[in-house]
Amino acid sequence: MLDSNMVEKDCDDLPAKDFEQAKQLDDDFIQDDAQPLCLKCLKSSHPLQHYCDNCDSNAVINPLTPYIPFLNIRFNYGGFCTMWRKIWYDKDTLIIPSLFYLFMIIMFAPIMLIVGFPLVLIGKIKNTQLQKTAAVAFWVLVVLLLIAYLIYTVVFQ
Repeated sequence: MLDSNMVEKDCDDLPAKDFEQAKQLDDDFIQDDAQPLCLKCLKSSHPLQHYCDNCDSNAVINPLTPYIPFLNIRFNYGGFCTMWRKIWYDKDTLIIPSLFYLFMIIMFAPIMLIVGFPLVLIGKIKNTQLQKTAAVAFWVLVVLLLIAYLIYTVVFQ
């Protein structure tokens, strides 16, 4: 249907000179030495850079970043990290928004709750030596649970 509409409007076979005019319009608006800006701190960045190195914003600088595997994880889940920080570190957040944020994290990013909550509790320990010991014990426990899960799936399947 789209093709038939384009044929009716005579838009399916544009001459090459029209494309050249469009490119010239882009060149008029975008300077050769233009650099993208971070949306949070407005620092100029390299055109091939994906995220701002100044403010660690989850906003992308390169418009293709959300489509690049592994680089898009920070973009896709950055909102959950912001909610997590508001729950635990922002003193101005009311109880209703905090409960809503917690509900969203539980529903859509449960790994943050499974890993993040113990790390928040470990971070509240004042003694640095005890804090390091608790963190190592936590990660050893996580690794042991993953190994147990892998053994369980191999043996019982």
